[in-house]
Amino acid sequence: MKILGIPEEESLRAIYMVADAEEEQQRNRLLTGAEPILLASAEDTAAGAEAAAEAAAEENPEAEDNYTNGRMEIFRAYYKNLNKIGHDDMGIMEPDGNFLVHAHNIYLQVAYDHGIYVGAAFILLGLGTLIQAAVYFYRHREDRVCAALPLAILILFAVAGLTEWIFHPCCPIACCLLLVLGPLLIDSRKAV
Repeated sequence: MKILGIPEEESLRAIYMVADAEEEQQRNRLLTGAEPILLASAEDTAAGAEAAAEAAAEENPEAEDNYTNGRMEIFRAYYKNLNKIGHDDMGIMEPDGNFLVHAHNIYLQVAYDHGIYVGAAFILLGLGTLIQAAVYFYRHREDRVCAALPLAILILFAVAGLTEWIFHPCCPIACCLLLVLGPLLIDSRKAV
């Protein structure tokens, strides 16, 4: 029997390379096909995730909560290296030799790349654009179906930018932002 075109024995070996069996006897029994195999169940997955979280908390109680996925350490590293004129390289090298390619935060990344003053100007530009989008929505909420779209995309951009570098072309948020800025640049009010 083949699983996804791979012989069953090879498939099981690959599964056990990833799924670290506890006992050698159990592994050998399953490889011989002596009994049916249940690879995972909802209870196993939930219990395993809970046990892994408890084990990680016991190992290093001072560590940041796992939900930040290491971003707090990255933010600290970039924050410590901010200066007035910026840096030529986008990423930074940690003391342990790990290269951090980007800050996972658009505000920190702009301030790191171009300096603190440009970072502050970037934040002010974002706030000004957010205010313009709110004014646009207020003025056109009755006569335009998508009047809230620029405001919604700007809020999405601002919030997503807190935890990811969203200027990369593979991230559609920045492209959407560029598309919805058009209506904000043109004042369509009729002269009196």
